[in-house]
Amino acid sequence: MENWVIYLIVGIISGFFIGLVGIGAGVIVIPGLTMAGMTVKQAVTTGLFLQAIPQTLPGFLLFRKKGHFEFGPTMVVLFGSMIGILGGAYIHYNEMISDRQVYTVLSGLLLLAGAHVFYRNVWNQELVKEVKKKN
Repeated sequence: MENWVIYLIVGIISGFFIGLVGIGAGVIVIPGLTMAGMTVKQAVTTGLFLQAIPQTLPGFLLFRKKGHFEFGPTMVVLFGSMIGILGGAYIHYNEMISDRQVYTVLSGLLLLAGAHVFYRNVWNQELVKEVKKKN
């Protein structure tokens, strides 16, 4: 029963952050479920299932209602994503890379994404403010 409570907490936290900033499966669900005892393959499978519709539809509908949806670019990203998902899932499913390598890739992507977001939206903004103050 203990894991079910952890799974529920992971779901609530990931759902909150999906609605807030659009992140969830890779950043919260996968690490959270592996900490709760799932294998990386089980966590990835769960994350993919959640992304299918139930986790994203409510947020999508709210953001679309405010006019934040562009059909053309979204369909291009969707098409590219489908190709990428097939490739990544094929490699993982056929164990062409180890679970350790998958965790390494996940960790690297999280670090790079976090550094980029921080630099672009926090650090860089502070530098711009400092330059404006000096002028």
